[in-house]
Amino acid sequence: AGAPGPGPEALALLRDAVAKAPRDPELQFALGTLLERQGDVAGALSRMRAVLALKPEHSAALNFLGYTLAQRGRDLDAAERLVRRALALRPDNAAYVDSLGWVHFQRGEAKKAVEVLERAVDLSPDDPAILEHLGDAYLKAGRAPEAARVWTRALEVLTLEPEAAEPADQRTSLERKLKALPSTAPGR
Repeated sequence: AGAPGPGPEALALLRDAVAKAPRDPELQFALGTLLERQGDVAGALSRMRAVLALKPEHSAALNFLGYTLAQRGRDLDAAERLVRRALALRPDNAAYVDSLGWVHFQRGEAKKAVEVLERAVDLSPDDPAILEHLGDAYLKAGRAPEAARVWTRALEVLTLEPEAAEPADQRTSLERKLKALPSTAPGR
């Protein structure tokens, strides 16, 4: 973990492949995710829109767009529509359920977020990003002990699988959140 993602060579190769096969939605999708990892969110969003223009039922691109909008707290209605379209195609995809929970969280709907994110954790119990989101929702819902429990679980997963961190500094962020909790929270 902490290592930089694929470098400029990978980006150049992928751009070249997309230029040769602009109608290939999977190449466009791969380029979009790479751009996002390198911090070019606007470029990533435009690639995902290109994917959907080619293949409107591309569930991963629908989810990517919806989650990215939610992450930025932008246009949450559009974010929810996109994520629900992805979920209609793949209802048991934990990442998509997580995205819907995150839309509710960003809207300030803590109880609804908790409900949806608990389902995401049921579907994927060892995903540190989903666990962190559920902890955030618990905290917002006034349930600090449960937030501490799932954040601690996320840290345990990251100890065993450091490469599962999303983003790369997730461990630091989780440790900071746990320290900020009232001292009575853990072990209650």
